[in-house]
Formats: sequence, structure tokens, C-alpha cells
Amino acid sequence: MFKNKNLTSVDDMGEPLRVGEWERKNLLGSGGFGTVYLWTCKTTGESLAIKKCKWRLQDNLTPKQKERWSLEVEMMRKTQNENIVGYRKMPEILEKALLNCNLSGVPILSMEYCRLGSLRDMLSIPENCCGICESEVINILKDTSNALKYLHKLNITHRDFKPENIVLQECNRRKSGRIYKLIDLGYAKEIGDSTVSFVGTLQYLAPEIFQKQNYDNSVDYWSFGITAFEIICGIRPFLPNYAPIESFKEVKKKASDVISIHFTHTGDMKSSKELLRETSINMYLKQNMEKWFQSVLQYEPEKRGFIDNRNINVFEKLQEIISKKFITVFSVYTYEFYSYEVDEGTLYSTLQDWISRDVKIYKMDQFLIPSKIIESNYVLDYCVEENSEPSLFIFKKDTCINENLRTNLPKLIRAFFENLQTEFKFGTFRLLHVQVIYFILQEMKHLNALISSICGLYDYLQHSYTVENKLFVDIKSLIKSFLSEIEFYNKIETMLNMKMYKHAKDDNNVKLNKYLLEYKNYMHQLQEIIDVINAVSQRHYKVITRNHHLLHASDLVLAKLREYDFKSLLQQAVKCYEEVLKTNPNKNLTGSIDILNITSSTIKIRDEILHNERMQNLLKACTKFSKELNKLITGMKRINESTKKIKEDVRQNVIKRLEILQDKSYNVVDISIEAKTLIDVNVLLRYELQELMNASTLKYKTTLDIDEEISLCDSIENGFDY
Repeated sequence: MFKNKNLTSVDDMGEPLRVGEWERKNLLGSGGFGTVYLWTCKTTGESLAIKKCKWRLQDNLTPKQKERWSLEVEMMRKTQNENIVGYRKMPEILEKALLNCNLSGVPILSMEYCRLGSLRDMLSIPENCCGICESEVINILKDTSNALKYLHKLNITHRDFKPENIVLQECNRRKSGRIYKLIDLGYAKEIGDSTVSFVGTLQYLAPEIFQKQNYDNSVDYWSFGITAFEIICGIRPFLPNYAPIESFKEVKKKASDVISIHFTHTGDMKSSKELLRETSINMYLKQNMEKWFQSVLQYEPEKRGFIDNRNINVFEKLQEIISKKFITVFSVYTYEFYSYEVDEGTLYSTLQDWISRDVKIYKMDQFLIPSKIIESNYVLDYCVEENSEPSLFIFKKDTCINENLRTNLPKLIRAFFENLQTEFKFGTFRLLHVQVIYFILQEMKHLNALISSICGLYDYLQHSYTVENKLFVDIKSLIKSFLSEIEFYNKIETMLNMKMYKHAKDDNNVKLNKYLLEYKNYMHQLQEIIDVINAVSQRHYKVITRNHHLLHASDLVLAKLREYDFKSLLQQAVKCYEEVLKTNPNKNLTGSIDILNITSSTIKIRDEILHNERMQNLLKACTKFSKELNKLITGMKRINESTKKIKEDVRQNVIKRLEILQDKSYNVVDISIEAKTLIDVNVLLRYELQELMNASTLKYKTTLDIDEEISLCDSIENGFDY
């Protein structure tokens, strides 16, 4: 009755395809004796990944296999870590239906469904053949090390750590929208003092497991190190084209600080203490990771987990490395990226010293533009979270891109260009195509950084222009109100009449004369300020014109830069790479005409970008314009401060004179209101009157401004020389 009511259909093996509202979708994975299917509820949209034994009869499973299966289910139920795929309880109706068809006698495992695929899928994308981007590398290492650290604290060794066993789940907390989770605890085991069994995937297996020796948690260090190297460089570190049994013979002979072994194009085997040059991670992270790899890729297990003869916690050390803050800067002058490790105390001036050392631009000639408009003395404030894009762009004042830049080709491409008949073994022939893809991706990255730097430069100039314009408006308003006050003060002088001084006491006369001389001196200062403001006004209107020129020029330059098509070259390179993967790995091969044309076209586009005359003129004009704006802003701030001070000094001068005139020795006039109140009330009334007058002429003035603007736009000539 149960089957007839709830099972609407079954597959060829008698397994249900639908149970009530639940429907079996696609196969997610299949192992030695287990399969994982996606089940989805039609009404709620809920999804589960359900793992069942593929063998229908108990006799098909050995006691060891049954034990291992049951152990995995038990471990999944008790582990609670955000970076390990979580156990999920099945709805009762679905559980009953699946158990009814489960003849193997081993438990069914229900897990959360990670819908974004696996790390292997990510590595299989051709654009990732030379490694995953820096920000994602950090996320992967952070998540997977957290998972292994958690298991090791429970005294559990995974024993089968590899890209296929790392899946991607949606995550709203991250800019990338992804979190990485460890799956498949089928080979995981609680470790005692020692254990011996041959399990895991050969290419990621620690040597001691491969040789059936006693082992402990350090086998996960090795597998983790192999995987970490692969996500950074795109290939495994030790002779990736060799069979595992052959590669282990060479690995056994390597020095303790060697972290990779590869063949050169000449067929020589080369050991290296460094990561491959063709990666996306920054120099400082690269250097720190190389030291860490020397620790986890030790052939002898007893040496694993040591750095400089000091025992370390491998996962905590990695977390420390990837938690460091790095700032990436792009130098437009040298057309290159630079990275620096920074902390809360790193000053902006210190970064300028580092740039001066590396980029060879003196501090006084540096023009640094942030990717986000902030003003801070601390470099950490400029860092972009979860992003390897540049935080700062470096320009050299009064110049543009260095005309003497050379194109640094990857080593195998350089060897191919030196001799087009060079023969490559399959491994290095594949790497040749990988390096072509890397070279194109790097040029795309440089072009995008250049476009971002020009956009950032223009945004910065617009920010400065806005500041300058506001200061100009504020100064005009300040002067207008000041002159209004002066007019009122002059009327007071006329109203009171100079005859009143004859009735004052001698000491009051002295004071009045003193304040009168001060007042006249302030008027001279005010006249000087007005003269300066008139000169500033002329410069301000020139700034408006130049800003229009630069806006037009920036649009033209950016439009041209965005026309450069690296994407089609990348697609061609990827196609060539995919063809190589189909090639007989036992043949020696020579580079193709396609690779020659793709690389030559990439170099040609790079050269056109670097020698774009319109862009060079724009960069020169922008840096000069910035200098003009900064001078103008500095001058306006001083004018503003000086005007405010004189305005207050004049007001105090008038108040003091009125207070003297209110003395009883004056019989000519009686001022019963307090002097300060009299001035405040009259100034407010005059200001309100002025605003009403301005409003009445606004329509006419607006029309005039529009006409002036049209005239100004019409006068802009082609070109933008500063």
C-alpha cells in the first residue's frame, strides 16, 4: 500500500524517482560503491543530496566497506562546522520510501545540497589553468583549512583531501557569493597511535599511505599542500604528468625545501623552492606561502609541520598568512602592479617611501589616486576587502607612461619565439599554452587597471573640482554678506555724524580715533581680499573650461581603450589549449602558427595601448589640472579664513565704537538698544532683503547662465592641451 500511494515511478533498478512531493533529479556523484542524487521538493523548493549504496545486495559489500560506510554517516551526523557539508534529516515520507528499497543494509546519508559545483569544476575552467584568482585562493584556503583543523581537533583524519571533495555553496556574507565545504568522510578515520590502510586518491596521497606505512594526521597536511599548490598554480607540484608510483621515486630524492618538480622544454627535470611565476597571487603572499609549502610538502612525515626547525600548527600558520592585509597598487608610469603588507600603523607616507624604492618615482613626483575617495593618513583604510583589484593608482606628475617599457614574456613563450621549431614534451607543451592564456589574462588585467586608473583619476579631479566650486560659492556668499554689513556700518557712521566726537571726553576721543584707524585699515585689507577674489574668479572660470575639456577627452580615451579586444584572443587561446588536452601525451610537439599569431596580436595591442598619444596627452593634462586645482583650493581656504577673521574683527570694532558712543557724556544721540543686538538684527534684516531681491531676478539670471554655458560649450575646440 505504501508503494502504491507514494511512489509514482521507479528507475530500472527499482529505485523510486518520485515520493509524494519529492522528485529525484540528476546524479551528483558516483564513487566506488556509493551514488549521490539530488532530491527536490516541488512545493517548498527544498533540496537534499542523498547518498546511497549502489550495491543492492549485502553480499556485494565486505565487512570493512560496511564499517566504513556506517562510520561516514556517524561522522557526518556529529560534525558541526560551516566548512563541512552538513547532515540533514530526511522527511519521514522520503526516508520510509528509500529505506524500503535499500537492500544493502547500510545507512542512507542525507546532506545539504551545495548547488555551485566542486572545486574540480572550478579548476577545469580554462581561464583557471594557471591558477585561481587571489581573492578566491584566500577564501578556499581559509575555508578548507578551517574544516581540516576542526576534524583534527576531533582526532579525525580525512585521508582523501582533493579538489573533487570540496564543494561550493552560496554565501551572502561574501562578495564572491561562495563558501567552500569539505565532503566525503568515507575515508575519514579516528586516529589512534598509528594506523595502516591504503585509501585515498593516488595523486594527492601522502607517501607513507602509498607505501603502507604507519601514519597520522600529517597525511592531511600533504594532501592539503598538493591541493593548495594546484589552486594557486593550476597544476600539481610534483611531476603532474607522471604516474604516482614514478613521481614518488623523484619526490623521495628531493631536498627538504623543494616544493615543486617539473620538466623544462629541453627535457631536463628541474626542482624549485618557489611557486610558479605565472600565478595571480601577490608577491608578499607568494613568499609567505612558499615557506608554508616547504613545511607541509616534506617527504618525511616526522618533518612535516616545521618551519625553521620550529613545530607549528599548520592550519593556524596558514590562517595567519592569509589573514595579513596587503594593499595592491597599480603604477600607470611603469604599467605594473605592486603589493605591500600593511597593518593598522602603516602610514601613507611609509607607503610612498616603498613606492619610491620599487617604482623609482620620488615622493615629490608621486601622484596617488585612491580607488575610493577618502582622506586618511593610514594605508589600511584604502585596502579593498575580498578583492585583489588595486586600491591605489600611481601617476608620475607631469608625465605619462614610460616609453621604454619592455614586454616580459613567460619563459616558455620566450623560448618558442626564439626558435619556432623548438620541440616540447607534452607536459611543457601544455604549459606553453597555459602561459599564453596567462599572458593574455595579465594584459587584460593591466588594461582594466589602466581604465580604472583613468576613471579614478577623473573621479578624483571631479571631487576636487566640486570642492573648489563649493569654496568659490561660499567665498562669494561670505563677501556678499560682509559687504552688506559694511554698508550698514557706513550708514551708522552717517547717522551718528562725526560732530558727536566733540561732546566726548578726551579719553573716549582717543579710543574712537584708534578704532576708526583700525576700521580704515580693515577696509584696506578687505579691498586687497576683493582684488584677490577677482583674480581667483578668473582662474575659477578657466577651471570650468578645462574641466569640460578633460571630460570630453576622458570619454574619447576610455572609449578607445575599451575597444581593444583581448577576449577574442583569449577564446582562441583557450580553444588551442583544449585541443592540446586531446593530444597524444607521448609525442614531442612544436608550437603552432596559431599560438604565434595569438601571442603576437597580444603584444601588438599592448604596444598600441602604451603608445596611445591621446591617452598620453590626457594623463599629462590631468596631472597638471590637479596641480592647478590643489593650488586654487589651498588659496581659497586661506581667503575664506582671512575674510571670516576680518569680518569678525570689523564687527567687534563697530561694537566697541557704538559702546563708547552710548556713554552718558554723549548728549547728541541716545542708543538704548545694546550695540551687538542692534548689529545682529540689522544684518539679519539686510540679508533677508538681499535674498528677496536675488529671488526676483533669478529667472533672468538663470537664462543668462544657460546662454553663457552654451557659449562656453561652443567655444571648446577639438583637443585638450592644458
